[in-house]
Parts: sequence; C-alpha cells; structure tokens
Amino acid sequence: MTTIEVAGDGVALLYCAIILLVLSWLIFSMRVGVRVWRKAWGMDDYLMLAGILLFSVTAALCIVCSFYGSGQLAADVPPATIAIGTKLFYIAEYFYAVGAMFIKISVAVALLRIAATRPIFKWVLWALIGATTIAAFVFCIGIANICHPINTLWGESNGTCNLQLNTNVSLFYSAIEITADFSLSILPAILLWNVQMKASVKASVVVMLALASFASTATIIRLKYLTLYSDPGEFMFSTGKIGLWSLIEEGIGLIAGSLPALRPLLSLRIRVYAGSNTPASGGRAYPSGSHHIQPSARSRGIVMDTFQTLGDHDDGEADQSDGDSQKNIIKETKFTVTSTVAGTKGDAKMKAAMISRNCLSAPRNFVPVLTQSARAPVRSFSATRPAASEMDAAAFGEQHIAKGIGRLTKHVFEDGKGTYITTDKGVKLLDITAGIGVVNLGHCHPKVSAAAAAQCNKITHAQVNIGFSSTQIALLKELIPILPHESLDTVFFWNSGAEAVEAAVKLARAATKKPNIIVMQGSYHGRTNATASMTRSKTIYGEGHGPLMGGVFASAFPYYSQFGLSPETPTDKLVEQALMQMRLTLQQQTSPSDTAAIILEPVLGEGGYVPAPPAFLHGLRQICDENNILLIADEVQSGMGRTGKMWFVQESGVRPDILIFAKGIANGFPLSGIASSKKLMDLQKPGSMGGTYAGNAVACAAATATIKAFQEEKILDNVAARSKQIFSFLRDLKASGTKAGNLIEDIRGSGLMVGVQFANPELQRDSSNTASRHSQSQPQVAPKIVQECVKRDMLLLSTSVFDVLRFIPPLTISEEEMSKACNIFKESLEAVAKDM
Repeated sequence: MTTIEVAGDGVALLYCAIILLVLSWLIFSMRVGVRVWRKAWGMDDYLMLAGILLFSVTAALCIVCSFYGSGQLAADVPPATIAIGTKLFYIAEYFYAVGAMFIKISVAVALLRIAATRPIFKWVLWALIGATTIAAFVFCIGIANICHPINTLWGESNGTCNLQLNTNVSLFYSAIEITADFSLSILPAILLWNVQMKASVKASVVVMLALASFASTATIIRLKYLTLYSDPGEFMFSTGKIGLWSLIEEGIGLIAGSLPALRPLLSLRIRVYAGSNTPASGGRAYPSGSHHIQPSARSRGIVMDTFQTLGDHDDGEADQSDGDSQKNIIKETKFTVTSTVAGTKGDAKMKAAMISRNCLSAPRNFVPVLTQSARAPVRSFSATRPAASEMDAAAFGEQHIAKGIGRLTKHVFEDGKGTYITTDKGVKLLDITAGIGVVNLGHCHPKVSAAAAAQCNKITHAQVNIGFSSTQIALLKELIPILPHESLDTVFFWNSGAEAVEAAVKLARAATKKPNIIVMQGSYHGRTNATASMTRSKTIYGEGHGPLMGGVFASAFPYYSQFGLSPETPTDKLVEQALMQMRLTLQQQTSPSDTAAIILEPVLGEGGYVPAPPAFLHGLRQICDENNILLIADEVQSGMGRTGKMWFVQESGVRPDILIFAKGIANGFPLSGIASSKKLMDLQKPGSMGGTYAGNAVACAAATATIKAFQEEKILDNVAARSKQIFSFLRDLKASGTKAGNLIEDIRGSGLMVGVQFANPELQRDSSNTASRHSQSQPQVAPKIVQECVKRDMLLLSTSVFDVLRFIPPLTISEEEMSKACNIFKESLEAVAKDM
C-alpha cells in the first residue's frame, strides 16, 4: 500500500519523533559513557536502557504512522491507508506503555537509594513502581482483549477499534501515569530537603528531576484527545495528537531520568559541613564536641557528589580512591577528622551524605549520621600531617596499613577481569596467582558477580545463630553432591581458611575427647594463634607471638627436601620414611589415646607445592583407623578443581573424616567451611559453633554460582588441557640443556597447582657437596624470577623455605594466556640465569 503525504498534525508528529529520538539518544549515550567511565552501572541503567529501546520503536512507528494518515481527518485518508496506519498505531501503543513503565521504574529505583533511611518515602516509591507496572499491563491486556488485533483489527476495512471501553482503559492508564510522573517530579525536592548543600546546587538538582512534571503535563493535555477514540471520523486525527503527546511524555521522562547521571560532567557536588557559624578568620566554625570535616589544602573543603547515592561517583579535585563497586570493594572518601572539646551542654550533630558503594552497583541503602557527645575526648590530627588526597595511594597504604602484611608489589589494584588485573595507574598484569588460589573462575566471573549483586538486593546478612539462610540451603544442595565422599553430608560454614581449620580441630577434640593434633612438617594452616601453632612451613608465621596453642606435634611429609635427599629419590622410599616417622610420632611424642586427629594438606602448599602420593594417604588412613584417630584433609588451596578434580583426595579415593575448604569456593568472596558426617558433627553441642559472619548470605550466593559455573562451563576440562600445556612446557625447558633449564631441579604438582623447584647454584658448581643441597639459608632463584616477572607485567609467587615457584592461575586461563605466561617465565628465568 502506498503512503500518502504527511499533513495536519502528522507533520508535528513526524518532526517531534525525530527530534526526541536524537535528543534522548544523545543524553542517554552520555549517561552510558559516564556510568562506564565511573564503573557505576546499576539496575536503574538497565531499566533506562530497556525504556529507550522501546521508546525508539514507538517513535519509529509514529514516524511511519505519519505517512499513513495519522493526524488527519478520516475523510481525507483512503480507507486502505487508514487500516495500515491504525494497525501500526496500535502496535506503537504496546511499545509505548511498556517503555514508559521502564523509564518510570528506573527513576524510582534511583530515588530509592536516597529514600533508604526514610521508610514512608520508600513505601511510596514501591507503590509507584507497583502501580505503574500494573497500569501498563492492564492497558496492554485491555487493548488486546477489546480490539482483538489479530482476529478482528487486521481484517477490518478501516482498521479502527472505536469502542468506548478502549477509551476508558486509556483514561485509567493515563490517570496512573499522571500520578506517577507528578510524584516522581516532586519527591526529589522532598527527599533532598534536609540534605545540607548549597541552595543553588539543591535548586539545580531538584529542577533536573522536576522536568518529569512536564511529562505529566503532556499526559494531561493528551486526555482530551482520548475521547476521540470512539469517533470513526476523528480517530485518525486523534492518533496524531495522542502519539505526539505520548512521545513528548516519554522523551521528557528519558531526559529527566538521565540528566542526574551526567553530574560528573556538570561538576555538581555536595559540600559536607557541620555548622553555619563563621569565625573571624573567615573559616567555618563548628559546634563544640562535634566531628567535622576539615578542609584540605588542595580542595579547600571536602566535596561529595551531588548524586553519590544515585550510583555515580565524582571526586572532583580530590584524588580518586581505590575502590570499585563491580569488585565488591568499598570506595572511601579521603578526609581529615577533628574532634573539639565540649564547650556547651547541648549535643552537636552533623548530618552528612556518606559515600557507600555496594556490590556491583547494587543500590546504596543507607546515609549514616555521625554524632559525637558533647563530652567527647580531645583528638586532633597534627597540622603537619599530609592530607590523604595529596598522597599517592600506595604511599598512603604504606603509612596506614599494618606492616605485618608481606607484599609482593606496591601496585594498587583497581580492576580485574578473567586472568588480568589492572592497577590504578592503568598497568595491566597477567595474574598467575589467582589471589593465591582464590579466584579459580577468574576475576569478576560474570555469573558469580551477578549472583552476588542480586543477593545484595535481597538480604546481605542472615545470621546463622538466629535462623536458616536460604542462600546457605541453596549452596548445600550444590555442594554436598560434589564432596569427595558420601559420608561428608553435614557442613559448617565460616569466613576464612584459618577459621575453618580451627573449627575442624575443635570438632575433632570434642568428638574424640582427645587433646592433641599431629600436623605435617612444611604444612600451612593459617596465621591465627591456634593455626600458627599448626603451621610448619615457615617460622615467621608464629615468631614472637608465643605462647601458641599447645598439643600440636609434627611429623614428616614425603618430600625429598625435608629428608635432605635428591629429587630422584623413589616415591615409595619417601612414603616409607614418612609413614615410619608418623608411627614413631605416635610412639614417642603423642600417644594415640591422646591424639584426636592427623591433619594434612593433600598437596603441601606453602611448604613447596608437593602432592601427597596416594600410598601415603592410604597409609595415614590405615594408621588413623588402627588408632581411633580422625583424618582431616585441609583442601583450602588444593580444593575446588585446582588439581584437576574437585578435591585432590579423589585421586586416591581416601576418605577424610573432616574436609576443610575455603579460597576458591566462592571465587573471591570470604567463605570457608568444614564437611563431615552427621554422626560426627552432631557430637557438637548447640551453640558451640557459630560466628557473626559465618556463611554470609552474599558469599553463599557467590559460592552457589561458582559451583554451577564449574559444571556449566566444563572448567575441569580446561584444567586438564592447560595442565598438560604447562607441564609439557616446563619439562621441555628443563631438558633443553640451557643455563636457564639447568637451574630447574624439580617440576611437580597436579592440575593447575604447579611447583617448580630450583637447584642450589652453589651445588651446581660443586656437585660432590651433597650436604649443601638443602643448606642455603634463603632461596636464591625463585624470588629473583618473581621480580623479573613483575617487570614484565606478570604476577607469580614463590613459596617454601626451599627455592620454589608456584604457578596457580585462574582455572579459566586460556591457551593463549598460558603461552604468554610460559614465555614470560622463560624470559625471566633466562635473565636470572644470565646473572648467576
């Protein structure tokens, strides 16, 4: 069917659609740019994206309708043209209704963040969201039922649907829309009434969102044309007016809803202050006894973003801090706090909009109020102390983070994706540490991040001593089937590996009524007082912190360096020696009647990345069974697919009485736990286990997503392929006969838990001096290789008191990334070998 010339209100409809399309996409594109730049993409952005896409379809259909008689009297348009124009208009109405719904909900979601501490407004916003959603669906369903577009409308000669009921449905829908638009335009002014900011800034903010009132005005103007629906002669004329004002309403809503997100470009900021008195010096005076924000020399006052609580971040002149909401890291505002001595009886209060970044752009849901009693003690910072905003981030960390933390580099990590980490200075690093075996699925795996973000919008803390957590129950359903033995059917969740080790020891002692624990020489179980006493990989973990927990004894692990033997020593000989030492330990140091458990890492971690031979694990199981001792497998580092199976003990088929897990279980979220039989676990008295954050709801949601991703993405298949790749490379390098290759003494491990031990350079120069094989006081090769790798933008770790490097990349590492890692390692090894 040929089109007709655009005339009447069709001209206004045509140009209005084009102008609003261009303008709305321009504003929305700027919004997207700001959100991506600030790494603050949130739910309201997804909703607005859906809104603008549907608006674009609506506008496009209106443009086409203008060529099919829209805005003209029916008498001036051929009947066949009317039929097509009417069909297109009714299709446009569906897209319009749903698109307008998404736009209004997007604005409401953004306002919910401000209203988080004001319940009445929170309920108002939720009511608006509900009403808008219901109205949109009632409208769409009503039009469909009234007009029967497929069965009736498409077959009518003139294509109209001029029933009075259609008009009534449209009027009902418009009434809800007017209420929603008007409410969303005035709520910002009410919500910001008590926020302390400059009057001019407050006015600008309110005016931006108040543009939504023009949307409600457009809807009101549209009302009188809805009555023309039932007049066949005026119907096509009414579509022009209705389409015009509908586009104006929706377009203004899009623009008004997107403008606040552009405030980093407009430099609108909230100035936080604590009082209005002005001292003679010209500075700001503060009530006695109050906390206040003291202006820094650089910014002349700490400024905060006008719409920080709406999800964007702009530090203005102040230095950007090191947080990233998509990585679950809190972004801190840097300021200097001063407390003054009480001078009046009244309490002084300061209300401030505090920056809070929740998981993955989830809505920030609180605005804390800082208060200080008039009798607060004096605490002031020296005027000579440099302002935080004036210091380099790494330097600030060096000054204020505990020195007891050992650190490989001074990089400040800001972003992570897959196998790469990016620093605050834009340096992209290949991460072959996986956060020490934590992010097994790579940094910010999309499924894990999405699960955590969704949970942040439901409940973040479901305390285990108060009730069950739905996320824990969901996790148990995924976790129990993948545990290494069917007897491990009961679980206790905690936060860190060390806490889980303590829980396992506590359970073993309670269940057996015995006090002592046997650990492996070279083992690592944590840095807490109890676990430091069990850690035998390095003395630094417990040095100077005694007395540590008693009742801990150590026995040998089948590792040639511990016996002062060569790497060519047969495995069965090492196993025989280690089992003999274990039996001697039970005869000479701790009686079986006093020994509750033997605990080991099935793959020695900090002790050198040494896998336990199956014969050794079977031997320990036999010793435990003979002496009524529990066998505890600490798979904190070796578990969750790291060694090619979900758990290393599956290789041997040995059943542990207690399994410890952590690290990779939640792919970066703090979660750990122990698994045992119900019979054993039930020996603990109610109340004897628990913890404030034990089994955090968000961490459990992340863990559930992690386990599902393992199955859905066949992670273990990739582990097998990449393991074969790296072992083949290392063995070829060792056998190359080059100076670099000759430094490699041993290659060992399983899956993607790979250790490389280097020969003592002194021994290479004097091969007859076998006594010096393991006598060096410090590793000489591995630490140097680590630093060479860092120079080449790759993170790699050494381990053990022996000269050992460990490869522990994300299990999702690609073939190309593994090749890159191998080449960087080779270059680094050659650089070190050249200087030796």
